[in-house]
Amino acid sequence: MARSHFSKHRARRLGLSFLSLLAIACSSTDEPPPAIDRAAEALEAEATDYDVARYDLRGELDWTRSRLVATVGVTLQPRGLATIVLDSAVAAIKAVRGAGGAQLPFTVDTERQKLRVDLPSEARARDSIRLEIDYEAEGVVSSDYVQYARFFMVPALKGDPAPVRAAFTFSERYGAHFWMPSHDTPSDRAIFSVDLRLPAHETMIANGNFVSDEFDRATNTHRVKYDSGFTLPTYIMAFSAGELERERPHAGPGHDHDHEGGRRGPPLSIWHRRGIPNDYDRVFRETSRAMKTFERLVGPYPFASYAQVFMPGTWGEENATVTLLGESYLDYALYDGLDVAGHELAHQWFGDLVTNETFYDAWFKEGMATLLEMENLRTYLDEDEVGLLGSEGRAPREGEPIVRDRSIPILRYGTGPYARAAWLLTQIRSIVGEAAFWRTLRDVLREHRYGTIGTEAFVRAFAPRLGAETTAGVQRALVAKSIPRLRVEALPEGGALVTLRDPEGAFITPVTVRFIAPDGTTREQTLELDTPVALARRVPGELLVIDPLDVHPDLKVFAAQDSASSAASYEASVVPLLVPDGEPARARWLRAGGTHQTTVLARTLPAIAPDAFEAFVGELDSEVAKTLAVQRACDVAADPALDGPARAGWARTIARALLRQPPTLGLSALGEKRLAACGKVVDVERLFAVDWARLESGLPLGGVSEHRVAFLSQFDLRPARQFSVWSRIAKRSNSLNQRGIAVANLAQYAQNALVPKADVPAWRAFFAGLLSESQDQRVLGHALHGVVATKGETLSANTAALAGLNGVLHDPVDHWFGEVHSNAVCAAYALIPGAPASAAWQDFVRGLSDARLKPAVLEIVNDPARCASGLP
Repeated sequence: MARSHFSKHRARRLGLSFLSLLAIACSSTDEPPPAIDRAAEALEAEATDYDVARYDLRGELDWTRSRLVATVGVTLQPRGLATIVLDSAVAAIKAVRGAGGAQLPFTVDTERQKLRVDLPSEARARDSIRLEIDYEAEGVVSSDYVQYARFFMVPALKGDPAPVRAAFTFSERYGAHFWMPSHDTPSDRAIFSVDLRLPAHETMIANGNFVSDEFDRATNTHRVKYDSGFTLPTYIMAFSAGELERERPHAGPGHDHDHEGGRRGPPLSIWHRRGIPNDYDRVFRETSRAMKTFERLVGPYPFASYAQVFMPGTWGEENATVTLLGESYLDYALYDGLDVAGHELAHQWFGDLVTNETFYDAWFKEGMATLLEMENLRTYLDEDEVGLLGSEGRAPREGEPIVRDRSIPILRYGTGPYARAAWLLTQIRSIVGEAAFWRTLRDVLREHRYGTIGTEAFVRAFAPRLGAETTAGVQRALVAKSIPRLRVEALPEGGALVTLRDPEGAFITPVTVRFIAPDGTTREQTLELDTPVALARRVPGELLVIDPLDVHPDLKVFAAQDSASSAASYEASVVPLLVPDGEPARARWLRAGGTHQTTVLARTLPAIAPDAFEAFVGELDSEVAKTLAVQRACDVAADPALDGPARAGWARTIARALLRQPPTLGLSALGEKRLAACGKVVDVERLFAVDWARLESGLPLGGVSEHRVAFLSQFDLRPARQFSVWSRIAKRSNSLNQRGIAVANLAQYAQNALVPKADVPAWRAFFAGLLSESQDQRVLGHALHGVVATKGETLSANTAALAGLNGVLHDPVDHWFGEVHSNAVCAAYALIPGAPASAAWQDFVRGLSDARLKPAVLEIVNDPARCASGLP
């Protein structure tokens, strides 16, 4: 499940330690457990003691009513039960039939989301029975899947250059029963087939094997059918339908890579809404490479085919054989797309082939996917393969354990099963060694193939290699809620005295540090718990490398958890020890690996002459580090204290580096506008004149990639040129992602107060116009920031923007996260002078009385004080 979002995978933004988002649906806390009717719970537990063998769904999409109208056949072993209880939150149950079409009594418990079916006495004794359930499921376009996964029917949206509708499932964790009555628990794996009637110009992709495509000339429709052919849990049963295009690799008929020994890999395919531009060849190449990487570590890809399906949004979900990815992740030259895709592919082994028994055991799959996504990125982040284990970028959160208390319902995973779980697995990996770690995982996958595994069994698999004491430590780490703390105190002679505390046992192996002297000799120290350790140079020029194998998160995370003083002391007293001083130290630092290079370059550039910079960048082992190096060079060159000749030397060096374009994989590490300082050193308007003219002259942007646009958006132009270039992209690009980049660019330009006062009304009108021209969450989200940044001083100056906000709040398409409606309320609060006491604010609120707003948004309407700090 993605790092996002999800996890699920939400807009996974790369931090300076190159970690993208953990999961879209992550939350720091679950809701408190509801009151439990113990008698009802006992009856329900008894009535769910059955095993489903298969689900056969047959239906069609009613776009007029946004409904899936369907019948599902549920084949199960009743085990003598008089009543079967299925999970169901569909809109309507019309009928339930048994053998021979006989109607069966049923009741629907809407509150508990259950469907109870009474079985005739003769059916109870059978080894297998089949229920036929006629029903309708509601298709939604909303943020509800953050809490409950859903079935989505996304119409053609305003402002989308590819106005094509699409329907798709998103079922992790308990979401399948929103679109299909089912035994919605991960421990009950079953075969799944889906057969949909669709208009002739639309098609479908689903789990497993294509079965048939039958055309009906009388209705100009066809029925498309897929069958998984293997068992899988309900949360990764999936289909997507609409006006879809299928891409196939050019390397062969349905294949795109060879295995060693000449064996062909599984057929790969890419599906997307018609008219969505992208470099799909790159997607195939990267997917093939990732699959080879994972196969080398954990064994052959377990299914017969693999498809990646891009749907509207910013998320990822690992449905078996058919990963659904948000269209935000189309460009695999950018970190986020490559990262999320690798994470979801890893789930085909961990989660899909072998499933967690319960979602309390989800750390088995999410932790492994988080670990493996870094293995997929190793070729870009650790070119010399000297130490990237991926923990440097993982920041566990206080209060979020790997395994939750089982008395608390799992509505959201939190970060524990992702970052903290991957950290624990990495510690296990460092203890047992590479060969034993991957061999144990292959054994787990073989022994539990097409089955499930719980936490106890997974830990037990490593126990012989860990020993009793360390295994007990693993069990403590699984439930640890607290983050370790690092007390940091500056030493008068330089360096710091550090004390690491870990009261709940998150560490199962200690943190080591290494000092490298100018003559190449090394010394190592261990940060023993509760013991002060001096981190200081013994000889001039000694270089500190913390956690050389990247087993643990960045120690700054633990320092920040201790106190603001420790965090400041860490940056002031420890970080300078990491920065190489002089050529010998720099050479040794370059051999330390990409992780440690990135750690330093995220903060500063080692002392280097302009004419040596190009060679320096070439020796870096991480694409993120290479891009950060260019940013740091621009910062150095833009320093007003730099003398003229030095600035001129840097200007020539930076111009060459920018023309070659730093690796785009590192762009996310920069954040927005981090290369803006380069414009103080070189004339970026002249340097990229061809690009600006191309973007400005006419759209759609044929041949201009998303990552190129993302790179160019780092720079600021003259206000008139800035508006001319980016406003055209925002309104005319054939890529929705590029439109979002353009609006973000202009919004930040306005927020940075770079717009001349005389031009503000035109910018304000532009942002206000977007509110009624687009339903895309990214475009609207950035437009709201732009509206606030260009607000007028009077109510009349903001009339158009307020009308646009009113329209947004009346639009039921509050896409994906609910943020647009919430932020629209806060934007109105910022635009109305004297709010909330003013009559204008009261009028605005009264105008929302007929708007379909979620409870969380209504809370803000009723208590706008929470908007006082501005938009998030």
